[in-house]
Amino acid sequence: NVFWTPALGGNAYDKFMLGLLVHNYAIPFNRLQYMVAPMYSFGGKRVSGIADMSMTFLPANHLKLSRFGVSVRSFKNDTLARGNDGYYVTAQPYWYAKLGNRKAASPITNTLLVQTMYRLDVLGPSQLELLGAYGKYTFDYKRPDHEINVGLRADFIANPVNGDQMSRGSAELTYRLRYLRNKRERWAELRLFGGTFFGFDMNNSGNALNYTYSLSGASGSQDVFIEDYYFGRQDVDGIWAQQRLDNMGGFRSTSTFGTTSKWLASSNFYIQMPFGPKIFGLFADYGMFENGLSSKVYTAFNAGIGMRLGKVFGLYFPVYMTKEMDAAYGNANYATRIRFTLKLNITNKPLNLSGIL
Repeated sequence: NVFWTPALGGNAYDKFMLGLLVHNYAIPFNRLQYMVAPMYSFGGKRVSGIADMSMTFLPANHLKLSRFGVSVRSFKNDTLARGNDGYYVTAQPYWYAKLGNRKAASPITNTLLVQTMYRLDVLGPSQLELLGAYGKYTFDYKRPDHEINVGLRADFIANPVNGDQMSRGSAELTYRLRYLRNKRERWAELRLFGGTFFGFDMNNSGNALNYTYSLSGASGSQDVFIEDYYFGRQDVDGIWAQQRLDNMGGFRSTSTFGTTSKWLASSNFYIQMPFGPKIFGLFADYGMFENGLSSKVYTAFNAGIGMRLGKVFGLYFPVYMTKEMDAAYGNANYATRIRFTLKLNITNKPLNLSGIL
């Protein structure tokens, strides 16, 4: 069966987008799955959109699931390029696997993702090409009152034109505890992260920031593998510049303090309020890093109030931060310190309102 539905979208550069979503996703699922969503960009006067095609196998042994696929995305990412001609195109072949035996019931899930990438950024007469790949292993353990997630990741990216190259590796551990076990069901979460660079050779220093780690999570320009959607991917000020991913250092902050091409380590704590709606909570972050300009180790701390709608949306209001983080804002007003996350990747699970209110 083939299904279709109107598709709507928008960002700071494409403005409003209108198109069609065609797919064959169904229950039971098809081994060959596809999804195509071309949309006309009223801001770019061009076609933007996404597409994905995959083939799924169910091996008899060792793997619960094995999926080979390719994802393609193209959106406008700039409004300043000559002739309003600023956009990116990326093609990402991937292999995703669930490890283990399908017949064995277990609270443990092991997954492996290997993804490669070709990316072309067009900015008027200028072009930037990137080739890259990353591998990610994930371990999940889930019980009614406890959840553990471990992630190991290695990245490599290169510019075949000017010779820029970056390689790095990271590990993270997240532990979640249901500290109220009555009908209120409140959770506390502790995350630990550590990442280091194996190589960082930049011939064009103007691109170096894109390949760094950040205490505050990846900005649009630092999301080099296009892992999620940004309203203003290239914005450096204004509200869309305050969108960050919940990765890297994980600080609930928009401060540029804590950007590094050496190494970074951090811890992030979040706890849901024991009363009222589940969407409100308190957070605290601590991190350390070497900035690459000297061997000095810098530290940072950040704390405040947060609001989360499941795993899709987060809004964070810092109440206290260390001096260096605060100084990075200069004379900017408090509103620039408010950080938000918005996960619109269609592979995410749908938002369950009953679980957050």
